[in-house]
Amino acid sequence: MKLILSILGKLWGAAVFAFIALQFYKSSGNEIPDVFGGYVESIEQLLFAFVNSEWFFAVFVVGWFVACYYLSRTSGWSKLADSYHLVSKSEPDLSFTTHSGVIGGIRHKGTLRISTSPKGLYAKMLLPFKFGHKNLFIPWSDIESAHLDQKSNLLKFNFRHFKDLNFELHNSNGLNEKLPNSLFKGM
Repeated sequence: MKLILSILGKLWGAAVFAFIALQFYKSSGNEIPDVFGGYVESIEQLLFAFVNSEWFFAVFVVGWFVACYYLSRTSGWSKLADSYHLVSKSEPDLSFTTHSGVIGGIRHKGTLRISTSPKGLYAKMLLPFKFGHKNLFIPWSDIESAHLDQKSNLLKFNFRHFKDLNFELHNSNGLNEKLPNSLFKGM
């Protein structure tokens, strides 16, 4: 079954590539041979029918949820959530600010909400990207060290229990000044 799906995927990829290449060729003023013209026209009709159908919205929504869940898994956010999932907001006066960063090699540009308290670091995703991303509370005791890279203005965090996880936040709104000084010792 895996082999059949792999072959179908490759055929589908080749068909889409051929369609895009023929469209590009056609848009540059060249004429497409009749053999390929029917193919391009039928694919265009299928695409327009799909985009104008009620299925487009359903596929878009399902695709959005799948993409958010996939990014949570590949970035390592879900690993962090297994250990640091914030069940309820324990401190009512938290002030979250929007940040960008890199988590597990996945860039989160302006989608992170970060707050700090004397207990630790709070992180959550903005609503359209939230699916699969549980709110996090990471105690300062579980962060081994932090380093501010002056060149990129990124705060790079090293965790005690997740040595291989890349967790970097842009130092916007003076985030580094809100972190305990003990995190920067030895760096």
